[in-house]
Amino acid sequence: MHRPVIDSTPTTEPVTPRKKRKLFSMGIGAHGIVAVGISAHGVISIGVISHGIISIGIISMGVLSTGLVTMGLLTSGLVSMGLKASGPTSMELMMDHSGMDHGDMNHGEGMPAAK
Repeated sequence: MHRPVIDSTPTTEPVTPRKKRKLFSMGIGAHGIVAVGISAHGVISIGVISHGIISIGIISMGVLSTGLVTMGLLTSGLVSMGLKASGPTSMELMMDHSGMDHGDMNHGEGMPAAK
């Protein structure tokens, strides 16, 4: 009838959630990447975020299904930490990136043409 062991059970429970939190810290602390919800699946790669944009192919494993990241743009606002640290929203970054790549080529041909 005496069961004092049950009292010691709740003390071990708070230690478990701490381990889950480490996953989130690792992602954001490493390079300021989006680790909210992505850490649950561990899909997004560091290389992609380093570029400044999120690829659709990478966020197609399970994150897109959840609705956290759609088409590589921050819709839910959960990935705002990683994108904002790099600069403007993902939408602007994507446009800027494309424009720079094409702009470089255009400038090369445009210079001699202007003369």
